[in-house]
Amino acid sequence: MEKCEKLREYAILIATIRKYQEQGMDLEKAVSLALDECLEKGILTEILRKERAVIMNSILTEFDEEGYASMLRDEGFEDGREIGKIEGMIKMCISFGASKEEAVEKITEELNIPKEEAESYVEKYWDN
Repeated sequence: MEKCEKLREYAILIATIRKYQEQGMDLEKAVSLALDECLEKGILTEILRKERAVIMNSILTEFDEEGYASMLRDEGFEDGREIGKIEGMIKMCISFGASKEEAVEKITEELNIPKEEAESYVEKYWDN
């Protein structure tokens, strides 16, 4: 995530939403406050200013772990398959408790790269 700023910022947005939910807020209020907070802190400002309603609606209708992972992958595809995206995906797999084999499978599938290449990246960037 250090090499992919948008991925890091999405993670901050989602963490902020979860923080508000843990305080007992319903999802709609949590999302609204998290979007406001991110805008105030300069997080995802460009996209939030242009697409706030779309993002709010998307999160409210599709917020789950797979939706979150898919959103991160889609963002990664926009910028290509550079190393930062691969590292971010590996870190995301680690955070979701996936095995190295599952990470290789996801990277191979989602980034459309050869299995051997995915294995190489996982071995190189997997935190032990």
